[in-house]
Amino acid sequence: MSCSRSCLLFACQAAALPRVVLFLALVLVLDARAEVPLARATIVIYNTTLPDSAELAKFYAQQRGIATDHVIGLLCSVEEEISREQYDEKIATPLRRIFRDRHWWTCHETADRKEAVTAS
Repeated sequence: MSCSRSCLLFACQAAALPRVVLFLALVLVLDARAEVPLARATIVIYNTTLPDSAELAKFYAQQRGIATDHVIGLLCSVEEEISREQYDEKIATPLRRIFRDRHWWTCHETADRKEAVTAS
């Protein structure tokens, strides 16, 4: 593959990367019961670091009937890969806090002083 062709391919892939990353709209099912509509049990997560991601997440949620309070922005890396520590700090911990604060999860403390989800 020639340099100009490989450079063009890389530029196209790089241009598409933000859309792919921001649409990593992790769709989490909060309640698996059949009688609950899927939209009520779905959240859309977007990366606040990417300028267009909030608009795309809101559009996605609107098209699928997902409530606006189920659209959540997190400050995340734009890199393709992150460490476990970055995941815990930037994604898992903030989401756990949001799930508790919005009463999407019911939690209790275990005997070894760890938090456990008892209902969702």
